[in-house]
Amino acid sequence: MVTDGSVGGIIGMVTGVFCFVMGYTLFEWTPFVQRLMQDRIFRRSATIGYSTRIGISVLFPVGGALDICLGIASVSSAQYLVQIFYPSAGGMGFSMQGNALSFFFSFTATIIQGALMNVVLLGYLGVVFGICCLIMDRSKGRSTI
Repeated sequence: MVTDGSVGGIIGMVTGVFCFVMGYTLFEWTPFVQRLMQDRIFRRSATIGYSTRIGISVLFPVGGALDICLGIASVSSAQYLVQIFYPSAGGMGFSMQGNALSFFFSFTATIIQGALMNVVLLGYLGVVFGICCLIMDRSKGRSTI
């Protein structure tokens, strides 16, 4: 997440984070996700995957380096979009004038970074799910817990 320190930039970043929180909340309430979470292997995979991803980001440089690379990609993409939609703003997102432009840049960079992080997390959760399928007994079926 990035902001140039302006009011528009900060509001853009907060709005982007809010959109992801609302999106996750709404997605989690769907019947599809509710059915998936009834499967004990899927539920265990999600718990292990999310917990270890947070641990990797906090404890190991690899997670931090991945987050930095995704951040660089999101800022570069947001700068490109700013150039397309606001050609008079200049090439750098940080030299923008005005709260509306700062909002657009920060919001866009936040959304792109969140989307990229979710793609990486989904791939990681797929690997964890595969390992859980190999280790856990699938014949026990669904759990009601």
